[in-house]
Amino acid sequence: MFTVIVVTAIFYIPFHVGPPVLLSLLYGRDAQQRKSYSQQILLDSFLTMVVSIAAFFLLWQTHLGIAIAIMAVMMALPYFRVWKFRKASIGIDERQDEEKD
Repeated sequence: MFTVIVVTAIFYIPFHVGPPVLLSLLYGRDAQQRKSYSQQILLDSFLTMVVSIAAFFLLWQTHLGIAIAIMAVMMALPYFRVWKFRKASIGIDERQDEEKD
């Protein structure tokens, strides 16, 4: 059981936390906004990671398919916040373009 926990943590954590944090850094306008976005994404990532790993270890022996589906859905949740950051960034860019014209 311990081996399963370690292997899951080693492979799941970098893929769950890394890409959303890196993407959030793209949409910040300045250092303060990037820091804020990164903190929000880290919080989302760690909360969803705790829920998904707990659900996985409760269900992996009896319902492996459901456990994997929960992990996949939880992995996608931080990307929704990144998408909101992107929409906000695009909206700001469009307003600045309109002001220049």
